[in-house]
Amino acid sequence: MGVNRPFNRIHDIGVTIYPEKAKDGDSSLEDDFYASEIDDLDDQYVKDVYRSGNKETEAVLCCAGCFTPICYQCHFNGSKFTSSHACNVFIEGTEVEGDEFTDKITNKRGSVEDSDLQTSVLRKDRRNVNCEECCSTVATLDESGTYRFKNIIANRP
Repeated sequence: MGVNRPFNRIHDIGVTIYPEKAKDGDSSLEDDFYASEIDDLDDQYVKDVYRSGNKETEAVLCCAGCFTPICYQCHFNGSKFTSSHACNVFIEGTEVEGDEFTDKITNKRGSVEDSDLQTSVLRKDRRNVNCEECCSTVATLDESGTYRFKNIIANRP
């Protein structure tokens, strides 16, 4: 311990370490270890199996609790994603009484406006849709078969 050097010089903190050049003639660093054609095959599989119609989508939706993909074909309507297709989900058998997915608009005194009371009455026939993996509620399903997603993560298609 005869040499007094600063701490960052003793442990090489902040110094970039470069890999050594390959001395073995059999291995080359130029080999493509990434199978780029697999991405194209995966994309085609999703289009064939999980999408219908024009196969266009605005996002791929995943569960916020466990990141499981739940919808590969959806559209953004106002403030929510909607779709007629979903995967990796199950539908509860009970109807939603007071739709917990809607944010009620309150005035300064905290009372609910009349329009919100009407929309909650109209939404009594919706059913909760849960993720199969973590059982988080990810959507509601209305009588026309439309999923209205909430508590999800939207990714680019």
